[in-house]
Amino acid sequence: MKLFGTRVAAKCSLDTANYSGKRLAFIHTGAALLFSLVITVANVLLDQYIENTSGLAGLGTRSLLQAIQSFLSFASVVLLPFWQMGFVFACIRYARHEQVAPTMLWEGFRRFGKLLRLSILQTLIYIGVILATTYIASMLFSLTPFVGKLYAVMQPIMEQGSITPEMLADPALTAQILEAALPLYILTGVLLLVVMTFLFYRMRMATFAIMDDVPGARAAIAVSFRMMRKNGFSLFRADLRFWWFYVLKALIAVVASGDVMLAAMGITVPVSAEILFVGFYVLYALLELWLSTQCSAYIQTTYAHCYQMLKDTMPQPNKMIEQQ
Repeated sequence: MKLFGTRVAAKCSLDTANYSGKRLAFIHTGAALLFSLVITVANVLLDQYIENTSGLAGLGTRSLLQAIQSFLSFASVVLLPFWQMGFVFACIRYARHEQVAPTMLWEGFRRFGKLLRLSILQTLIYIGVILATTYIASMLFSLTPFVGKLYAVMQPIMEQGSITPEMLADPALTAQILEAALPLYILTGVLLLVVMTFLFYRMRMATFAIMDDVPGARAAIAVSFRMMRKNGFSLFRADLRFWWFYVLKALIAVVASGDVMLAAMGITVPVSAEILFVGFYVLYALLELWLSTQCSAYIQTTYAHCYQMLKDTMPQPNKMIEQQ
């Protein structure tokens, strides 16, 4: 199926919505950036405090502060995706011309359990596929003439029984191993790219399904697999239409590390490292907020229209059984 017209439909949905999509995107991204800023500032202050504690007397304090740092970093990684799912839920309602309100941004947290199970299940599937693909790549590599060169390099090491730290410290030996194993790395990388791309697109609509009241994680993945059967390339083409958005996102992300890049290039700026870091972060936040406000609701609603179109046309299990 060709997903034509979804961009026009998304624009119409947002133009007639009861609540501005740009305003919702501003609230969504602004809150996420503010939360990230608070976590970043807290970690910087904790780092400074940890540096000022020394000796055995401060061991307990340092351990506590490091635990707090780990918790804050974990909270940032875990909570922000659920906040993003609230925005996905709102865009599904935009696509259906239903009422939208900023309180819907919390919908991801209301479905915390289902979304967490989906994330865990998807991660396990990806890990299993990576391990299986890596194993298959190694088997295929063993059938090629390149394996002889790798075996010749590894044979002296294998005869000694194990790899010692002295061997790893030998740059010449490391270079020989890497050169001999390069075909294996290339083969594994190509296979992983093909298989993971296929799997990614087959599970692409699982999060939309969960936010659309599909009962559980396994059911959401099953729905996504049925939706995306023979439709992966169409959605890939839809992604390509937004190449400019993803390029801008990548460039803006680079801005956040501007202080590190300047240091790597040997460029010195007559301000303190803290001010330079804050300056680049503020610039990054402003650019990210602008891009999200202008484009995020439109792009996410386009994908919501893709989901709705696929849902309306996907074969149902009972119909598939009857046809068989």
